Amino acid sequence: FWNDFMIRPSRKLIETISAYHKQHADKHIYTLFVNNHNAELWSMLDAAQKAEMKRYLTAEQQ
Repeated sequence: FWNDFMIRPSRKLIETISAYHKQHADKHIYTLFVNNHNAELWSMLDAAQKAEMKRYLTAEQQ
C-alpha cells in the first residue's frame, strides 16, 4: 500500500486494510506500508542490506 502524502498511514487506510484482513482471515497476508521516504532509502541500500531485508520479510511470512 503506497502512501506518499504522509509519513504514517492514514486512519482510513488502516481501517480499510483491517477490514480486508477480516474478510480474508483464512489467508496469510503480510502488509507492508511504504512511503516515499522509505522508497528513497531502499535505493540507498547495498545488495547485502537488501538481501537481509528480504530474508527478514520472508521469515516473517512463514
